[in-house]
Amino acid sequence: MPFFFFSASKSLVFFTPLAVLWLLSESDYVLVEQTFATALLLWPILGLGMTSAYSYFFLEKQDKAFVGFYFQYLALILVVIALVLFGLHIVSDTVTQATHYLLFITFLMCFSYFVSAVYKCNSDVIRSSCFDALPYVGFFVFLLASMWHDYFGISVQLVLLAIIFLTVFRFSRSQQHLTDEAANTLSLTNFSWQKTKSYLIKGIHSLMVGWLAIAVVMFPRVFLADFASTDEATELYLALRFATFFVLIYQFIQIKLYAKIFKIAAHTMRIVLLLYWLIIVLVLVMLILFDITLPYYFAALYTGMWVMVSMLELQIVRRGVQLTVMKGAVFLLPLGLCVLFVDSFYYFLAFSIALLSAYLLVQAYSVYQTRLSLHIMALPIMSAIGLLYYA
Repeated sequence: MPFFFFSASKSLVFFTPLAVLWLLSESDYVLVEQTFATALLLWPILGLGMTSAYSYFFLEKQDKAFVGFYFQYLALILVVIALVLFGLHIVSDTVTQATHYLLFITFLMCFSYFVSAVYKCNSDVIRSSCFDALPYVGFFVFLLASMWHDYFGISVQLVLLAIIFLTVFRFSRSQQHLTDEAANTLSLTNFSWQKTKSYLIKGIHSLMVGWLAIAVVMFPRVFLADFASTDEATELYLALRFATFFVLIYQFIQIKLYAKIFKIAAHTMRIVLLLYWLIIVLVLVMLILFDITLPYYFAALYTGMWVMVSMLELQIVRRGVQLTVMKGAVFLLPLGLCVLFVDSFYYFLAFSIALLSAYLLVQAYSVYQTRLSLHIMALPIMSAIGLLYYA
């Protein structure tokens, strides 16, 4: 049953952007994919790393009082986004479609992923999966209503915003989710600046590493349209969407065994990563043997690396080595400047792989010793060499 709900919710995530391609045009599809990728960069900044901090305080420290602060902060950022979203429409009639989409999707993501993190820590696959799918489903319903008439689209937004605010209020007051200690943190008379400061510091530290990982992973999706034609961008976005099959399997395992993965030993993690990459290598070899086009090889390789980033990010949060990762990431800046010399679709893909590989090496080095980190990175680096086949 959990796997059924997980598969159903992820199918909605998978097919919603494809429905945009079916209903509208390739340029609209590229816009929607690009906007979702940008929203995935924006919402963690607004969230200040609280979803990662939730895992730390709830699982590692078992600090129940954090739950109250968590939902209180969620309500704050939702109010801010809603005010900006509708304030722009009141003040200016020239709000671009991309800006409107971005604010609305970011609102949905903040709510959905905050609540999903709570259920992940309780290994609740069904509810976590449903909330993960909400931004895509909510946006698609809004898009259908807007195609009928703009007023219907605004009405759908208002209804969704009202339901979300009511849900956050019920979450924050529900005795099912708050202990007496946590409920006290919602009262201004019991406000503790020292506790709040510790929560914010941990969240910001988690954000620095978590957002950096997201930025590196989302780089091709956000800037692809600047380096590719509409046809090339559409094909690569489709390839990346089909490659999310790897991500779906990983996410199901992660949600089901979240607490165990979070506390996994270094030696066990090494074995898991090596076995995982052996599977990825077999897939990549098959793609070359069947002469699959470059976008699909890139999508499989990049998605495999994306899952590895997620695996190592949990270990970074658990071991508290966020600052070590940030120091190591300084060496990515010279590599990042190389994008100024990228002048073709192929070189853009090669640059994206090089950037993600360098970040993976920084992650592995920060969590494990030098020798082990090199062992972990051997197969991903060898897989990246496969891009030369398409040169």
